[in-house]
Amino acid sequence: MKIKTTPLGKTLLPFAALTLLLSVVGGEAAAQAPSDAMRHEFEGWVQNVTTSDAHEYNATDSAGNPMDTAKIIADPAGGYMAIYHTEEANGTFIVYLATSTDLMHWTHQAQLGINASQPYITYLPDGGFVTAWEQTPNNHIHFNYYGSRSALLAATPAKTFDAPMTLSTCAEGTPSIYSAALSPNMGQSTLDVGGHFYDNCVADREQRGTLTNFNSWSTSVQPGMNNAILAFGIQGNIGARDAVNYRGYSLGLIEGQLTAGDWGSWRIFCYDYQTGNADQLSIITDGGSQSFGGPKVTSLIAPNEKPAIVITTFIFGQGNAPGEAGELIYYKTYDFSSAGGAVPVSLDSWYNRTGIVSDGATFSGGLDGSGDAYSSYLTGALPAWNVPPFLLGPVNSPNVASAAGETIPLPAGQFATLQMLGTGIKGSQPNQTISVAYTDGSSSTLTQSLSDWSAPQNFIGESDALTMAYHDGSSGAAENQTTYLYRYLFGLDNTRTVSSVTLPDDSNMESVALTLVPVTGANFALTSDSSSLSVGAGDTTVSIVTLTPSVAGGFTLPVSLGCNVAPAGPVCSISPVTLTPTFVSTAQVTIQAASSVPPGSATVTVTATSGNLTAATKISLAVTPPETYSLSAGTASPASINPGATSQAAVTVNSAYGYTGTVSLSCSVSSNVTFNGDQAVCSFGSTSPASVSASGGTATMTFFTIGLSASIWHRRPKVLFALMLPIFGIALMGFGSCANGASRRKKMAAVLLLGMMLTTVIAIPACGGVSNSGGGGGGGNPATPAGTYTVTITAKDANGAAPTNTNPVTVSITVN
Repeated sequence: MKIKTTPLGKTLLPFAALTLLLSVVGGEAAAQAPSDAMRHEFEGWVQNVTTSDAHEYNATDSAGNPMDTAKIIADPAGGYMAIYHTEEANGTFIVYLATSTDLMHWTHQAQLGINASQPYITYLPDGGFVTAWEQTPNNHIHFNYYGSRSALLAATPAKTFDAPMTLSTCAEGTPSIYSAALSPNMGQSTLDVGGHFYDNCVADREQRGTLTNFNSWSTSVQPGMNNAILAFGIQGNIGARDAVNYRGYSLGLIEGQLTAGDWGSWRIFCYDYQTGNADQLSIITDGGSQSFGGPKVTSLIAPNEKPAIVITTFIFGQGNAPGEAGELIYYKTYDFSSAGGAVPVSLDSWYNRTGIVSDGATFSGGLDGSGDAYSSYLTGALPAWNVPPFLLGPVNSPNVASAAGETIPLPAGQFATLQMLGTGIKGSQPNQTISVAYTDGSSSTLTQSLSDWSAPQNFIGESDALTMAYHDGSSGAAENQTTYLYRYLFGLDNTRTVSSVTLPDDSNMESVALTLVPVTGANFALTSDSSSLSVGAGDTTVSIVTLTPSVAGGFTLPVSLGCNVAPAGPVCSISPVTLTPTFVSTAQVTIQAASSVPPGSATVTVTATSGNLTAATKISLAVTPPETYSLSAGTASPASINPGATSQAAVTVNSAYGYTGTVSLSCSVSSNVTFNGDQAVCSFGSTSPASVSASGGTATMTFFTIGLSASIWHRRPKVLFALMLPIFGIALMGFGSCANGASRRKKMAAVLLLGMMLTTVIAIPACGGVSNSGGGGGGGNPATPAGTYTVTITAKDANGAAPTNTNPVTVSITVN
């Protein structure tokens, strides 16, 4: 949100800012610290005034007013502004405002308050300002809201509020503003405010309060912060504090008085908001001063266009070096590469539209080519704590790159994300393809949909960087229509060195700024439970990603999650899209491939972002044909049988691409000989349907035959018994004849001979003509004819899907 207009007319939106730190500075912190290295580096720069880029002792404004306890921010109109107090000769404290172009020389602008001290100022996304100071009588915190810069310079607040004292009956003051959130204006707002209270009217201690809708105040004691400073043997007051985001870590400066009543015993401490750790600082000045209070710190862009830490502190007269007492202002710059490695990308050679103009300026074309453009005054309100540094083009000149398929060189380095400020015009611009090339010849293809600048669609990978109440027309008049500037994040392969980025050929896609951001400094890690996955066309798969805080006790800021798939085809979504990983947290990534997606490979990139901190993990994705199954059968056993025997064959249902389910099997019999339906039969019995897992399933086919029928032989004894009856009858006749005359022996012999002849005549036809067919009056099935029999196997699953076999599955059996 803090900006600096450079000599070239460019605006550099900085790496971090103090005044909107709700997403950066948490409340009471946990113990322990992986942030030690960053904290100590920050402390080294704060402690050594003599090695700063520039410093000024006993700073005053152009009217000769001492600039005690100055809070410096970037002026949205260019340069810097400071709010401070001066003690008049009669003991009255007055709050003033001044501006500067170099941080060392200050031009008096306005008197903002009387009987006021320890002031603080915050710039808001709506272009307004909030100030806070300690007001007397009845020392309490007083707030002013100014709707614009001109209202601030005129000292005409639109709203005021006096916070009631709730923790002390004596004094509450030295305010600092951690954050100011508007939803959408000051009437629906939340200010997160630090301060001190005069505990039991004995000593100052830390408090933290909330101003809601600029009309309701609540506050509480901060025991963790107090105890961290008291641990150094503080016997006096703990008072003013300020905070800054440095390399993704929330760090603060706090004053503490070692000995009550001794002004020469004031010292400055560095407080780590992540961990609750504190360190006493040994500030080195040219003259060796020892006593410091009222610290303020801001991250902004220095006059040389580098990111800088700007520190102000009051040097007490007691025990300090001659000529150094009064307000000390100094700053230290550092390269972007050391600021977490974020590097803005220059678009100078590709600007082709004037998309950002100053209010009141006349122009042609504009962002949309039809005479409309962003207001440079409002784009200066971009909340820098929520983005890495972005380099904006010169106002009232070509400063937006309308996509035309151009290839833009990138600063060499290994980065986790490419981040863009941009928008669509003339409607949403879906599925725009951006290609990032690496020095090894490989590339990443990134796809993003962009909302129209007046109609956000909340596309995946798109977030609202800035909401503006109006935009400018070509005549110079403001047009009261809400417009938006969006932020986009593209995951990169941070193991490769980037070379260039190629934009799509779509003149309705507008790139305002590009920045490359590495993983360096991130204090959370993102991992996936799968390094590789496969998904069938028309199917869905999932992966669980884990967000692990590297800060003991948790990472207390919201982390936004997103994902993309390259090359395009499969799509991914993630739930939830935001995590606050106080402990280890997880989210589910769902990857879906439409049935029309061809088989192939892709990469799913999942990103986690909080402010300028980014972590990423990648999943290799194989897109396969749809899940299905095939059949195979073993050789019949035995392969050759006699009629009446059976044979079996194992049938396997082979799972393809993870298929599972139940498959019903059926079979039919054919042969090279003629047979009826009962003579050769096949069945799967209870083995169908077969249960199929990812490793497959099995069933057993049984082939049945019919043997030679034996039923006729079971009927022969009855027939022979019937044929014997005439013999018994003739014998009886013979006995009768012998009784009535002739030679009884001759008659008996004749009768026996006749009976034997009759028996032979009747028995011969009865015993002849046995047929293999089993026909005649005996009944039964004929045996299975000899030949080669083929069993054909078919299948369908519960959804009616057939196997993928292109040739029929068969089993061959020989019947002898």
